[in-house]
Amino acid sequence: MSVLERVGDVAPGYRHVTKLITPAEPLALDDAVLKWHDVARAEAPVPDEIRDLARSALVDAFRSGALGIGGELGFVILHRCGQGFYFLIVATWRNDNEVWETVWAKDGDGDPAFRPWTVEGTHRPTFCV
Repeated sequence: MSVLERVGDVAPGYRHVTKLITPAEPLALDDAVLKWHDVARAEAPVPDEIRDLARSALVDAFRSGALGIGGELGFVILHRCGQGFYFLIVATWRNDNEVWETVWAKDGDGDPAFRPWTVEGTHRPTFCV
């Protein structure tokens, strides 16, 4: 058995599906600006009310200081995963070549709001370019 058959977390029957990346209006937060992109299957785009909920959550988190960005440029990915699960990923550029991120999520109709995805820390470095 090869190492590729022994490691990883991808089910043998998994098949990747094509998704559309749809730009939306940038989100201007006083001294931070984030380009916005929805990612979803073409036949199941991100609903307007979900995008509005996500934008409101980020505005509120920015104003309260919970988002932890300021004076930064970056981007948002609102990723629809399946029927009703959404990842809300905020990424900013720091120190010339670092991408830092904060991840939030909303899980279906029973989850009324976007919440921080539980990880150690808050906005954290991901990679350098």
